Amino acid sequence: KDLNGDPLYEEKPVLDMMRWTRTIEEIGQAHTQMSTSAANFNNASY
Repeated sequence: KDLNGDPLYEEKPVLDMMRWTRTIEEIGQAHTQMSTSAANFNNASY
């Protein structure tokens, strides 16, 4: 069981890192879109 479990245990942190990286990128993109939308809204208001 230990030998079979080790590969999964080794891969899981990598998958978690990939998931976190993707999540951070998505948050960054969403923040950029919000900033752009806010700028467009301010420009449109004037």
